Amino acid sequence: MWMIGGEPNRRTNFEPETSAFPGDRLDRAQQLAPHNYARMLDAAYGALKRMSRRNLVIGGSTYTTGDIDTQQWIENLRLPNGRPPRMDMYAHNPFSYTEPDFSAPPSATGQVQFSDLPRLARWIDRYLHKGLPIFLSEWTIPTAPDQEFRFWVDPNTAAQWITDAMRLSRGWSRIYGLGWIYVYDQPPVTFGGLLSASGVPKPGFAAFANG
Repeated sequence: MWMIGGEPNRRTNFEPETSAFPGDRLDRAQQLAPHNYARMLDAAYGALKRMSRRNLVIGGSTYTTGDIDTQQWIENLRLPNGRPPRMDMYAHNPFSYTEPDFSAPPSATGQVQFSDLPRLARWIDRYLHKGLPIFLSEWTIPTAPDQEFRFWVDPNTAAQWITDAMRLSRGWSRIYGLGWIYVYDQPPVTFGGLLSASGVPKPGFAAFANG
């Protein structure tokens, strides 16, 4: 399994990239980053499949928000011939400050949290490849204020959100897998681990293990 890039719709991760206001139609300068990424992804797909047809190529690699939001990124993943790049799965990191609920209304300002994944799937079907599996490469829920995120919940609430997310993931064949980014808390940078910095399991550890 090969994931091409990580959060390239974040300007610090993929250059050159020109920021866009959420929901706006991208101009030529703003289209450059998704167009360049599409060419890189398609080239990687061709090279990896020539080595082995068993290689699975994962593309897109967006996250909740971005200098170019997820919908804008997907709409503009185009090769010079106008077609979308080849891939076997679409990757997204659905970092969430609200509880996972597929019946929730759309998140504000173009954000794609866990609850927005059905909307993400519709964009993939419309602009990329219909039925493409979704690979959730990174997810975490901070249980105390940290330097990485601007939100946190108490440990028991985090465990409930994990339980809900795992239930939704297992109940929808479109989701290929759900990855957790931190095993241990790493204060002051992150309190999003499943274990404390000293290795004590948090309530979310059992929730994820039993999910």
